[in-house]
Amino acid sequence: MKPAEPPPRPPPPWRAISLKNDPAIEIAEGTFGKQGFVQALTQAGVSRAEIKKLAHAFDGLRRVDHPAPTETFVVAREKANGKVVAFE
Repeated sequence: MKPAEPPPRPPPPWRAISLKNDPAIEIAEGTFGKQGFVQALTQAGVSRAEIKKLAHAFDGLRRVDHPAPTETFVVAREKANGKVVAFE
């Protein structure tokens, strides 16, 4: 009897940084430091409207208004209009 083949490995998790080679996408990375969520993302070039959308996406899941100073973020935005297409 032939031994059963192991199941195929699942694909690696998708990450926002994987968009770095897309010419239409701009990537911003950083740490929150002593800044809050809004201040850090504003400094990274994210508009207030997009920050509100991100904060709303976390409602009920996680408080994002006061991140830990060592927490990092990656934001992928469309260069043409600044719309956030990925955040982690």
